[in-house]
Amino acid sequence: MPEEWLTWQQAGERFGLSPDAVRMRARRLGWRTQPNNEGRTLVLVPAAAEVRPRERAPERATELSIEIMRLATLLEAADGRATLAEGRVEQAEQLADRAEKRVDAADADRRSAEARADRAEQAVAGERSRAAVLSDRLDAAQDELPPAATSKRMLRPIGQKQEAQA
Repeated sequence: MPEEWLTWQQAGERFGLSPDAVRMRARRLGWRTQPNNEGRTLVLVPAAAEVRPRERAPERATELSIEIMRLATLLEAADGRATLAEGRVEQAEQLADRAEKRVDAADADRRSAEARADRAEQAVAGERSRAAVLSDRLDAAQDELPPAATSKRMLRPIGQKQEAQA
C-alpha cells in the first residue's frame, strides 16, 4: 500500500481508531501533517503503517473479572455485616433509652421517698417537742401531787365529821 494523505476521520476508520487516537499516534510516530484546501488537516500515512487498537490479553481480562467478582462478594458480605451492625446499634439505643427511663423513674421515686422521709423527720421532731412539753407538765403535776394527797387525808376526817353531823 503506498503512502497516502488522509483526514483524521479517514485514518481512524482505516485503523479502527477514533480521530483523536489517530492524531495522538501520528504525533508520537512523527507522521507529517498539512492543511488541505478545505481547511482540514491531512496526515501522511506511511505505506507500512499498521496501527491496531490495543487489546487486553484475555488472561488479564479473566483475572480482572475474577477479581471484580471476588470484590463484589466481599462488598456484599460487608454490606450484610453493616446492616447487622446497624440493627444491633438500633437495639442498643432502644435498650439505652429504656434504661434511661428506668433511671429517671427511680430518681423520681428516690426524690419522693426523700421528701416523705423529711416530712416524717419533721413530724417526729414535732412529736418529740410535744412529748417534752407533756413530760414537763407531768413532772409538775407529780410535784404537786404529794401535797394534794396530804391535804386530802387531812380533809377526810373533817369531811367525815361533816357527814356524821349532817
